[in-house]
Order: sequence, then structure tokens, then C-alpha cells
Amino acid sequence: MSAADRNNLAQTMRAMSSNLERSPLDAKIDVVEMACLRRGILLTADGFVRQPDAAALLGVSPFTLRNQRLNGGAAIASRQNGRIVEYAIAGIAAALLAREKCV
Repeated sequence: MSAADRNNLAQTMRAMSSNLERSPLDAKIDVVEMACLRRGILLTADGFVRQPDAAALLGVSPFTLRNQRLNGGAAIASRQNGRIVEYAIAGIAAALLAREKCV
């Protein structure tokens, strides 16, 4: 085994060990991303999904999600691109994590 191979192996081992020390939010983000892949939900490169998909991930109606966004009931990061509203995966994961802690 060459020195370069040992160095690459050491870097890989360090990366794997740092993954074990992740926060619960990071783990929940991964779970939500995997749910998007399994359900065929389109995920933008910067981690946003459309409103109907976000509602399905949260288990609420798209109208409920819209009302929470407009009335300040939900603290999920969103953006509007024309008529399309998109929600951040990190915000969805945080909302799911908060819901788990409340129950």
C-alpha cells in the first residue's frame, strides 16, 4: 500500500467518523431527502421542494401549509418563484423534528 493510498484511507476514515457525530437535524434532513427519492419528489439543487410535495412530506393539506405560511403559523423556510411556492428541506426536517419532540 502506497503512502497516497494510506492518506486517502485515513481521510475516508476521518470523514466516516465525523458522520457519526451528526446532529439530529442533519439525520432528519437525510431521512426527508431519502423520502423524496422514494416518492419521486423533485428536489432542487439547493434543497427545496414544491408546496404539494412539502405538504405530503409533512402529512398536511397543501391548503393548510399555505395558510400556515401566510398567517405565520409555520416557521418553514419558503420562497416564491412566480406562482410556485417552494419549501426548504431543512425547514421541513426541523418541523418534523419539533413535532416528534412535542409528542
